[in-house]
Amino acid sequence: MDHWNDAFWRSDQPGAMQVVNMESVGDYSCHLPSSDEYSHTSCYQGAVPSYAVQASGVEDVQAAIRFANHYNLRLTIKSTGHDSMGRSTAPFSLNIWMHYLKGVEFHDSFRPEGCSADVETSAAVTAEAGVQWFEIYEKADLGNRTVVGGMSGSVSAPGGFLQGGGHSPLSPFRGLAADNVLELKVVTPDGNMKVANPCQHTDLFWALRGGGGGTYGVVMSATFATFPALQNPVGVRLLATANTNSSFQSLLARFVELQASLSDAGFWAGYSYISFNSIGASYLLPYISSGVDPKTAAESAFEPLKNFIDAHEDELSLGIRYDTFQSFRAWRNFQYNCDEGDKSTCTDSTGRYLAIASRLLPKDLLKDDADAVAEAFMQILSDGVDQIIGHLVAGRAVSRNKGYDNAVNPAWRKALWHVIVISRWTSEEACAATETSRRSVVTEANGLLRSLTPGSGCYLNEADYNEPDWQFSFFGTNYDRLQAIKQQVDPHGLFHCRNCVESMPLQSQVSCGTWI
Repeated sequence: MDHWNDAFWRSDQPGAMQVVNMESVGDYSCHLPSSDEYSHTSCYQGAVPSYAVQASGVEDVQAAIRFANHYNLRLTIKSTGHDSMGRSTAPFSLNIWMHYLKGVEFHDSFRPEGCSADVETSAAVTAEAGVQWFEIYEKADLGNRTVVGGMSGSVSAPGGFLQGGGHSPLSPFRGLAADNVLELKVVTPDGNMKVANPCQHTDLFWALRGGGGGTYGVVMSATFATFPALQNPVGVRLLATANTNSSFQSLLARFVELQASLSDAGFWAGYSYISFNSIGASYLLPYISSGVDPKTAAESAFEPLKNFIDAHEDELSLGIRYDTFQSFRAWRNFQYNCDEGDKSTCTDSTGRYLAIASRLLPKDLLKDDADAVAEAFMQILSDGVDQIIGHLVAGRAVSRNKGYDNAVNPAWRKALWHVIVISRWTSEEACAATETSRRSVVTEANGLLRSLTPGSGCYLNEADYNEPDWQFSFFGTNYDRLQAIKQQVDPHGLFHCRNCVESMPLQSQVSCGTWI
């Protein structure tokens, strides 16, 4: 039990998922109670794959694909198991486990394979399928480079994170992870290795950057653009509280407006954690114009919120601090209170039971109708959602969709705030009825957010398991093209998963985990 919530330990186990209920089918699972008194707990295979191939190279992946094709086996792909819908596992499946493919190579001048000299070169890093963002950040920092990757260091770089779009605290400055991919090497369902980039296999290259993981093949490696190291990035941490519900709703409205004003002020990114009468948040300003004092810029950006709270000091309180850092990695490690001698402290705690839903909120909504958003948040919290997490990871560079010729959901290009709602439960409560109930809570909350954002969508990697009209919500107007590419690349449907492009229908969830 010592490592149960350690995301790196979980990624080291072939059958472990980061969201524990994704290991279950109905009441058939292996639920370990919070206490050590679990000697009489029944333990079942659940959704954990029956067999796994530990891939050590492309030949292993090709052999597994050909074996699954020949014997008509259910095939799944896992690197670290972060997918919140359990797409990297399935009952009775053969799993291709990519975790120990750990090669990393930095390039001073990278030109995609097969491209002519007319195609410009750029600084880049190539990461094999099992490489995690913590490892890339460590190496990039030593070389004075930055890479657009996930906040969570235990997530693999080339896996479902990237293939679903990949948001980052650097996204407002440099775009989504999928916007910064230069080349992908992938084994397709026919068992052949393909190099996909702007010069060859261009449809596959387009689809793999936003069209979802576990769908078009097994990505062996991804090459990302790198950028110069950040110079004295600014970090802000705050905790705002209210002593009544009515004052908290007013605070929420001003906090919602703050997201839009931060985007107007610069390349701000950040994460906010909202529960009843409390908002905790952490922000990054990665770039400041020459001659501007970093602390002054930060204080100016948060002044509207501070002034509002000061004017209502009898009901509201604010703690806030401003810091400058030597690098992006230093800022990120500070957020986790990271002990670099123990990497488990440098990422999110996982190994929990949870249900989530999400929505991409456009900037105009936050700026012009913040009161409606605040009212919806209050209703969502009242209805039993445990926490709302706001991700200020869009706008600015993400909105500059010209030049981003990829399959990322077009809703990202109009969004500013990626908002997640979360419902949690304990191992003692883990059963089919509990999960069904908690999923209904987040689905109802999702309905409120959808009503505020007609025509928008959500982030497919952090979405409602029961998302209605998921084809449009996940992929927008890109779905038809993605479907056509899927039919061409995988005509027999070897790769299929929950709410993935052209996947065969799966039964609705009725239980503690994935599909039956």
